[in-house]
Amino acid sequence: MAGFRHESEVAVDDIPLEANVSFIPEPSNTFDDRAIRIELNGQKLIKKEN
Repeated sequence: MAGFRHESEVAVDDIPLEANVSFIPEPSNTFDDRAIRIELNGQKLIKKEN
């Protein structure tokens, strides 16, 4: 997945296994009009850096 570092609110490693996430199309994304935003309770997900 691309774009984890651009905007972030929740780290992927902090999501419980049973959590429901939302996949939201972003057709107005200036970098990729086919982008999909992944959210948990309205907050964008990120990949936690090591």
